[in-house]
Order: sequence, then C-alpha cells, then structure tokens
Amino acid sequence: MRRTGLLGIPLLCSVVALNLLIIAMPGLAATGIGVSPGRFEVEVKPGEIYEGTLTVSNEGDGPIEIKSYALDRRVRSGGNIDFLEPGNPNESPAAWLRVEPSEFTLLPHQEEEITWKMLVPQDAIPGDYVGAIFFEHTPQARPGAVSIGGRVGAVVSVRVMGQVVVSGDLEDFKVSPAPIAFGLSLFGKSLLSFSWTPPFSLYESGPVRIVATFKNTGTVRLSVTGEVTIKDIFGRTIQVLSPQEPLNVYPRDTDSMILLLEDVPAIGRFTAIGRFSIGEKEVASQAVFYVFPVKKVISAILLGVGIWLLAKSRRRPSRRPAGLAPAGQGVKKRIREREYEAREAESIGDVPLPWETALHPKDRVNRGAPRNTSSEEKEVEHPGSDRIPSRSERKRRKRQ
Repeated sequence: MRRTGLLGIPLLCSVVALNLLIIAMPGLAATGIGVSPGRFEVEVKPGEIYEGTLTVSNEGDGPIEIKSYALDRRVRSGGNIDFLEPGNPNESPAAWLRVEPSEFTLLPHQEEEITWKMLVPQDAIPGDYVGAIFFEHTPQARPGAVSIGGRVGAVVSVRVMGQVVVSGDLEDFKVSPAPIAFGLSLFGKSLLSFSWTPPFSLYESGPVRIVATFKNTGTVRLSVTGEVTIKDIFGRTIQVLSPQEPLNVYPRDTDSMILLLEDVPAIGRFTAIGRFSIGEKEVASQAVFYVFPVKKVISAILLGVGIWLLAKSRRRPSRRPAGLAPAGQGVKKRIREREYEAREAESIGDVPLPWETALHPKDRVNRGAPRNTSSEEKEVEHPGSDRIPSRSERKRRKRQ
C-alpha cells in the first residue's frame, strides 16, 4: 500500500496560526485569554484604510491587565516562524496596524470588543503581506508567588492591490541524514548510549525524510505542487510521493515541503527525483540516499568475533608424542603404533592385545611369516617406515 507523508505544514501560519495563533508561553491556560476570530484576510488599495473588530475574553478567575501590539510574520526554512518588529513602512503590515484601546483590564469571564485599523500608505508595494495582532498579559511580580503570563494573537493576511511580481525558485532539495542511535544494556539497564549522524544520507530503515525548500522572491503568494519519485539503482520506480495539499509560500518567506518515505527496502542505493510547479514555473532536482542495516551488521561482526575468541580460548595444545602419527592418518595405524610401544615396554608374548583383536585379521601383525634377514634390514630400519618389526627381530636386537 502506498503511503505519503507531509510534515512542516507549508503554510503553518495560514493553517494553524491563522485559525488561532497561540504563542506558547508558560501559564497560558491559567490566564485564560481568548481571541476571536483568529484570522483575517483583507484586500486593500494603496492609501486605503481598513477597519475590523475582534473579541478578547478573560476566561480565568481573576482580573488581568492586557496590552496589545502588532508584529510582522516571517517563515524561515523548515517552517520556523519568526515575529518581527515593524520594518519598512512600505512593506510592513505591522506598521500599518492600530489597535484601540492598546491597554485595558478584563474582569473574570469578561469579554471586550476591540477595534483595529489598517492604514495602508499610498506608496505601499503591491503584493501579499502577513502580520499579527497580539494581546499579552504580564502579571505583576508578587513576593513569594510565581507570576504566570501569556499571549494570544490573531493573524492578518493582507493583499495590496496593484501590479504584482510572481517569482520563486527551488532553493534546496535533499534527503536529510538521520542520526543512528547505538546502545549497550545489561539486564535491562543501559550501560552506554550514543548517536552518530553520518556525513551522507544513510538510513537503517524508514521513514526517509525528503525536504524540498522553496523561496518566494516575488511580491505575491506562491502555490507549490509536485511529486517525488523514488527509484532504485536499476532505475525501477519504488514509490511516488505527493503532498496532501499545496505549499503556500508568502513573499520574502522560505518554506519547506517535507515528504516521508515509510516503506523502505532493506538495503540499497536509491534516488529521489523531485518535480515541482512553482506558479507557472516547472523545476526538478534529485538526491541520492542509501539504506543499510548498520547496527545489524555490526552486531553480527561482534558476535562472530566473540565466538572465534571463545573457541580459540578452549583449544588445547596437542600432547602427542613425536613418534606417533598425527591425527587424521587413520585409526588402524595409531592402534598398531600403540601395540608396538606396549610390547617394547612390557615384553609381552604373542598373545594378541585387546585393541589388536578389534582389527581385521589381515591388518594384524603376521608373526609366523618369514622375514627378510638381509644385512640392510638387520642394521637399521628406515626412518619414517610404517613396517613394524616382528617379535623375533626385537628379541634379536635386544641380545645384540
């Protein structure tokens, strides 16, 4: 089954913050500040004044003092949001916003309607802008008490009518390296743990994180669509990933589309090929990544080394006398060698030894057969010869 993923919602401000932007600060729930609505979309002409209202409520159990102010919003790479002080009056929505009253007090469970205005200058640059109106509660510090404050905001998206510029590009396309965690534990207790981030795009398993970063260099919002095709080393298509919704990039913003490849093959080299539409512009790029079970391979190597060391420590040196044949040259030959040693040491008779009876009759020593009594054989027996001297020959040697 094909799966697609999208992280870092491309227009985090428009989807989340525009609905209800809450800047996370300690004790926001305790103060109980609420604002409604949390989003405004405005179209104005240069030199025009727009007026709107919103409601601020105190949902806490005590009175609170609130002050209001406006900030510009920017989105950086990866979907990170920054709120900035008012900048150039020609392109800063925060410089255009006015809130009345700017400071007020709310009793418990009280609501108040606040009027805000947008005064667009005559020389404002046509295009799209995003700002936010914040309402902040900062309690006074009391001796021996913990002061908790918070703020909430409503986002204002404004388009200044006029001649706009549509421009943007793919700034980066990559497969982000994933840190690989290593650890050593004994009886459920962690003894050692660390992580390693490879210098290239290496994954042990899914999900593989594919990041496409876009920059809006124009004056109007861009809508980005596209897809990423995953191919193996042989050029076969493994999977095709598509975002669930377009990525909206506002002017002067850099935003990222993040796709997740969940079903990853066990091992191999793969290529992610991205094709995107930025307005009316088509762009493409590709990135290579690898999948390899690093920890499993290391574990197998360590296990093999441990088994080899254990086997080596249990191996004992051979105690075989120098005259005996080495192991592996046959049981019969070793038995005959032991028979010869026993008869030399004990001078026993011709009665077969216990281990001799286990031999086949043709392999036993033939004591009654005539022997070659040549002078060469009487003097010395060739070194390394497998022939065992008979009983009479050994007695004759002893007498000599």
